[in-house]
Amino acid sequence: MLEKAKREVKRGFSLIELLVVIAVIGILAGILLIGFNSARIKARDADRKSELVQLKTLVDIYMTDNTNAPAGTDINVSAINNDNPVGVFPDYKAGLATGPNGTEDEYKYTASGTDFTLGAKLEIAPSSTPKPCPTAFGATYNYCLGN
Repeated sequence: MLEKAKREVKRGFSLIELLVVIAVIGILAGILLIGFNSARIKARDADRKSELVQLKTLVDIYMTDNTNAPAGTDINVSAINNDNPVGVFPDYKAGLATGPNGTEDEYKYTASGTDFTLGAKLEIAPSSTPKPCPTAFGATYNYCLGN
């Protein structure tokens, strides 16, 4: 009878076993969160590249109607969306979302005649860029497009 009582007490998990399982689950959850953060960063960079291509298309359309690229230095994407493009693209609307971080300094633009360069700040520095970024953009702009 005493042996039967001892067997019934040992049916559950010990405190140590439960703590080990909780620790393993916590470590796995931490690893997954790191992976998800990396995916979010890559998604924001892909969004920036996509918007830069759209802005390049906007400049190309402008240059089709006019001889030179539009004058200006900075692109305020939210101003373009609000039909108030601050003189850079007076009659054109890009239809772009505000950059992933929602800041006005996410994109740079410079033009001289028919030559123009658009730049973006990517969170993960690319191994190559379609066009070298001008030094006037600063070191933080690491991805550029242009003609």
